[in-house]
Amino acid sequence: MTRRDLRAALVVTALLVLAAGLIAALPGLTRLTHSAGTPVPTATYAADALTGRLGAPVVPGTHHRRVPHDRVPAGTPGAGMGRVLLRQLIVAPHEQGPTYRRDEFGTAWADTDHNRCDTRNDVLAAWLIDIQTRGCSVIEGQLVDPYTGAHLVHPSTIDIDHVVSLGDAWRSGAARWSKDRRIEFANDPRHLVPVSASINRSKGDKPAETWLPPDPAYHCDYALIIIATKHAYRLTVTTIERNALDAALMTC
Repeated sequence: MTRRDLRAALVVTALLVLAAGLIAALPGLTRLTHSAGTPVPTATYAADALTGRLGAPVVPGTHHRRVPHDRVPAGTPGAGMGRVLLRQLIVAPHEQGPTYRRDEFGTAWADTDHNRCDTRNDVLAAWLIDIQTRGCSVIEGQLVDPYTGAHLVHPSTIDIDHVVSLGDAWRSGAARWSKDRRIEFANDPRHLVPVSASINRSKGDKPAETWLPPDPAYHCDYALIIIATKHAYRLTVTTIERNALDAALMTC
């Protein structure tokens, strides 16, 4: 190697080292380890800056980058773990048994975490911004609806969606639960998402094969919430529902 070649090689090496250092120092890049144990690269979301303002953890979505439109309940898995959990779900037809009734899951809403506030107001307080409260009641606040992207400006226009609807849960195994277990499920924030009242009521108790959020950008997160919830509670999925969830994960 000539002296010129050696000098050129040293310059290239120095530039590579400098570039690696700059990349590592970029604030927009971090590494997260999903529960599957595999480190994956991800971006630092602008939503993280909202954590203090919102008063509750802001969990980034798994594939899109809009803020605060990429919010999911705390505990929602990443796409890789979601695919693992989907394969572990029990596939079975809907159970034929007693007719579903809302009161089988208790009154709407309970105070299962014993903080003296009901679950609806807990969820509103965690997700909405610019809130005002009277006691436990959230009387003012704004939300970007995760299902549509619409800007909702008052709690009266917001419903709390059971992402795994109570009717679907009933047909998937909850009919055999104790009343206390059903009340716990109905108030579990891991599958509760505040959305516009009209969208929530248009969904009803439809499962994933017949209803997904109007905005396709939330399909991945919606599927992950369903998968994690059904896995945690050992609720079944039908073959067609599993296929719909698998298709939604393809958007992650």
